Amino acid sequence: MARSVFTHPFRGITYEIIRGIDTAGFVTLPGRLPVMFIQRLPPRRTLTIELHEALHALEPHMAEAKVDFLSQQLGHWLWRLGYRK
Repeated sequence: MARSVFTHPFRGITYEIIRGIDTAGFVTLPGRLPVMFIQRLPPRRTLTIELHEALHALEPHMAEAKVDFLSQQLGHWLWRLGYRK
């Protein structure tokens, strides 16, 4: 699977987004080089992971359980609205 790399700002910090890797998702902690890794999985799962990692970037101190809950809820909502890649 080919990797794709692009950037996106969260909270005024530009993150390097790397897709097509072997881990489901990962975002660096504040104070470190801002990088987000996202594996390409089935579209609905990828959407949830993208939301999950974006929430970590936007709110780095948010509890993991809350990030999981919100990413699942938002992913379900966007999927029902017809979001597809």
